[in-house]
Amino acid sequence: MTTLYADDADWIFASSDAKGRIPRAASTMAKQYLRPAAVSAGVLAEGDKHTRFGWHSLRHSLATYFGSLNVPVTVVQRALRHASTKMTARYIHTVPTQQERLQGAFLEALKLNAGANAGAN
Repeated sequence: MTTLYADDADWIFASSDAKGRIPRAASTMAKQYLRPAAVSAGVLAEGDKHTRFGWHSLRHSLATYFGSLNVPVTVVQRALRHASTKMTARYIHTVPTQQERLQGAFLEALKLNAGANAGAN
């Protein structure tokens, strides 16, 4: 992907509507990049307009991942910038062992697929 705004001081995702003076809106970023990536990864079905998925979903995923690694809640709290550990605890979801194994297999498959695609370019 190329950009008109490639100087060191430019925004990574600059708004073309604002001629690069400001970053793109988070909702635009989710629509143009995050959701298509989720479809590509198999997290969302193609054309799914009803499932809520956005930046907030990633916060829950990150907290759950840290929780699965037994990272102290206070460390996760700081990473998510929550005011209380009580709020952070609501973000950390337990993942059944079988689901965790399946997710691991899926991630390994993505790595293999990414490696195969990298050689094709």
